[in-house]
Amino acid sequence: MNDVLVKRLGVLIFVLVIVVFGTEATLARLRRRDVTVHVSVNAAPAPTPVGTLIGTAIPATATPDPLTPTLTPTPGPLILNVSPADQVIVDVQWDYSIGPRFPHTVIHASALISGRDVADGEVRIDCGTAAMSCKGSQQIALRYTIPDVGSGSQQIGWPPGDYKVAIDRSEGGLTPLRIQETTFRVQ
Repeated sequence: MNDVLVKRLGVLIFVLVIVVFGTEATLARLRRRDVTVHVSVNAAPAPTPVGTLIGTAIPATATPDPLTPTLTPTPGPLILNVSPADQVIVDVQWDYSIGPRFPHTVIHASALISGRDVADGEVRIDCGTAAMSCKGSQQIALRYTIPDVGSGSQQIGWPPGDYKVAIDRSEGGLTPLRIQETTFRVQ
């Protein structure tokens, strides 16, 4: 009878281990820590141009010429054209689900020209005690800054040149991981 009890306990322990690991595997597949980053330009107000419309519109009922090939654009690096008075905006959206807890996350954006950091900012994501869901969004406004002796730094318009926006993500104080790079040109 002792052997039967040991076998039953062994089967029970095996089933419990399978249930625990199966549950953890299922939760791991459902667990999400999504962070979406979008870089855009907040243009300074400009005077509205007054122009003359030249040309004719093609009617919506017109049929396309079958001999003209339709071209599919090849995706390339995103290049934004920025005027000196514009702001570069980094929109950060996060959607975390299925905890049990969420790590503190830092999203850091910096604008670089010739390897020199000229603008930066960060968003700190802290979900507090949330266990099932944590969503939100925040913006980082990048403004060109120059070091100013005695008073920290000074913000000025973007000088002409080719810039790179580097966006890093760091969870729980770990080493930052580069999640996106975007280039922009100031003319």
